[in-house]
Amino acid sequence: IPSQAGLGGGSADAAAVLRGLNKLYGVGVSTATLASLGTPLGADIPFCVYGGKARCKGIGERITVLEKDFLHLVIIKPNANCPTGKMYGELDKINREIPEYGEGVYFNSFDGVCPQECRDAMAFLSASGATVSMLSGSGSAVFGVFDTESAARNAAEKAKSVYPFAVYAHTI
Repeated sequence: IPSQAGLGGGSADAAAVLRGLNKLYGVGVSTATLASLGTPLGADIPFCVYGGKARCKGIGERITVLEKDFLHLVIIKPNANCPTGKMYGELDKINREIPEYGEGVYFNSFDGVCPQECRDAMAFLSASGATVSMLSGSGSAVFGVFDTESAARNAAEKAKSVYPFAVYAHTI
């Protein structure tokens, strides 16, 4: 996972440590408790403790686990920087009231304040057949959801000629 991409690499590492220590020492702490222990360390850690698909509210600590979908994805990291603090600062400059959405809706407040390079990568994914394309976390990586593996793999190959990091991935 590229660093500073909004893909949760550091948060996943922290969540793995919490889960690993719980298992190694046979403590038997619940997933909810592990998630709450991770919250002061990082907003994405609770989600990573749970894993899978979830609706996150607050700063990410209020989690509702959702039914998992198997998705074919293309992940692109354009040449852009999106430091988390700066991205939150950009959100603070705009009215960012977040409406309630039903299940199946993809939404990221940071899409509205990301650099042009990220917007261009999202447009590239949409033009390549993605049904959804958006920023991952606070960026700078973007992802596209594709209907089939072959469509996603073809888009990833096209993206490799344009972007420094472009890969096919799927959910587990």
